[in-house]
Parts: sequence; C-alpha cells; structure tokens
Amino acid sequence: MQSLILEAGLVPVLQGIAIGALSIAVLGYIVFYVGAKLPYRKMLIYTGGLVVLVLFTFLGSTARLFQTIGWLTVHPIPGFRLPNWTGVWFGLYPTWEGIIAPFLAFAYVGGAWLWVKLSSRKSQAALKASGVQRAAV
Repeated sequence: MQSLILEAGLVPVLQGIAIGALSIAVLGYIVFYVGAKLPYRKMLIYTGGLVVLVLFTFLGSTARLFQTIGWLTVHPIPGFRLPNWTGVWFGLYPTWEGIIAPFLAFAYVGGAWLWVKLSSRKSQAALKASGVQRAAV
C-alpha cells in the first residue's frame, strides 16, 4: 500500500479500501443470508481450481522476477517465442525456468490430490475388510 500511496496519493487508496470493504460486506451478507441455497461443494471445487491457476501464474512470474534480479539463471529456449500477454496473464516466459516452474506447481498439486485420493480409498477398503461400518453423515 505504501507503493500505491506514493504513486497515486492517499485519497484514491482510501477510496479503494472503502470500495473493497463495502464489496466484502455485501458479498458476506449474500453468502450468510442466502447461503443455504448455494452449492458449496461446487464452489469449493471452482475455488480450488482458481487457487491452482493463481499458483501457476505466481510461480512463473516469480521465476521471471528471480531471473531479473539475478537470483536464478536465465536459459532461453532457442526458437521459442511467446506473446507478451502470456507473461502478464499466465506467468509464462520463453525460458526453461519460466516454463518448467509453473508446471511443477500443477504436478505437485495433482500429485498431492492423487495421494489423498489413493490413501482414502485404501483406508476405506481396509475398513470395509475389517467389517467396520462407516457412520452415515
């Protein structure tokens, strides 16, 4: 916020904070008072997908930032070009680091999800084999 205040001034930043707080209050009211009808499972799935996309973009942009300041080496991919908007929107840059880092996030999240799914199935199979019934939720 200090950067925004120095760049735009205090009044616009305070106006933005007020608009954001009002938006959060309205959304909070909608969620809590109309929330009984919301499909929470679908909302969580979509939210999780958006979080993974943000992680993808952040890792690509962070790799680029680290290359810019010299903390990470730059290995351009010969003959590979990307439009500028792919860096802005998706954090994809035409270097090996800029391409590999975001996809490692997908591999990590996908692997963690698969691990949980397989562990859950294994546990359920073990419970079923031992004759223990799961309580209805």
